[in-house]
Amino acid sequence: MARLGDLVLPVPSRAPAETDAAFRYVDLSTVDASTKTLTEPKLLDWSDAPSRARQRLRGGDVLVSTVRPNLNGVAVVPHDLEGAIGSTGFCVLRADPAQLDNRYLFHWVRSTPFVAAMTRLATGASYPAVSDATVKSSEIPLPPLLEQRRIASILDEVQVARRLRRQAIDLIALGIDSLFFDMTPSDAIPVPLGSVLKLSSGRFLPTKAMAGSGTVAVYGGNGVSGRHDEAMYDSRQIVVGRVGAYCGVVHVTEEKSWVTDNAMVVSWREVDFELDYLAAALKNANLNQFASQSGQPLISAARLEGAVLRMPARAVQREYVARLRSLHKIQTLHERHLAKLDELFESLQQRAFSGQL
Repeated sequence: MARLGDLVLPVPSRAPAETDAAFRYVDLSTVDASTKTLTEPKLLDWSDAPSRARQRLRGGDVLVSTVRPNLNGVAVVPHDLEGAIGSTGFCVLRADPAQLDNRYLFHWVRSTPFVAAMTRLATGASYPAVSDATVKSSEIPLPPLLEQRRIASILDEVQVARRLRRQAIDLIALGIDSLFFDMTPSDAIPVPLGSVLKLSSGRFLPTKAMAGSGTVAVYGGNGVSGRHDEAMYDSRQIVVGRVGAYCGVVHVTEEKSWVTDNAMVVSWREVDFELDYLAAALKNANLNQFASQSGQPLISAARLEGAVLRMPARAVQREYVARLRSLHKIQTLHERHLAKLDELFESLQQRAFSGQL
């Protein structure tokens, strides 16, 4: 084990000056906490530079957010951001190449032992944070450089596989989103929602009445909000958020469900719809626009009567559902593979920093 501060180089403090004109600013919001990468930085004029803009970054620097360390906001500065200005909300770790591999360092600062240590040492109840000194006073397992690079290479390979799998899942999600528009003909007959659908409010269910070990999903405006041991419905239903921030949000329930009075249940008369196509049509009808704008947003069945849905022939709806199910199967397969890769990465990471890899 070695003290982290003994393995990194100093990062001079430098505020943007008038001669800099515009500069790229990397702050805490630039870190994507799920992928541990930097998103597009802000482009600011020197006159708009915040007081935290003080650290001149280099490609390969490892950034560690000192605010809410339990969220593990860490990333490596890519080389195309060489010279960007970083916020003092980061502890910038510039690995001494003679002692420490920066990719090995990056994997360490995202490891469970490091996150646990920083979370334990954080101060401030409402805004927990650690100092740069706290980060640099922590210890890191330090094998020889060649061994560091070998470990980092193994973890990098699994990380690339995880990233590619996530990209595949995102592409499938885009395909699902565009499928409705691709398969809804422009000449589909516009149907007033109130003429074919009926919306009825769910039933009140106090939180204390929910059974934590129940098998029935409880739906509110934001989707599943708990579990219960009694079902209102024994088949899939379409529910629409009725009140608050989730006004107009559409969900399809599990086979057995309870729907609270924060949502409405959709049923239809005479016209026979494919449930999944109808759910997609409702999602793309932007139902939130019909919510009351005074006080807390609220949607009622009466307010939605004027909404217009474009409903194609039943054969088109069936084809949509068949393609949708096929995409969902592929998506589920990728998600299972990603879960296995996540488990593998955690296992390798644990072994790597305990000398077992």
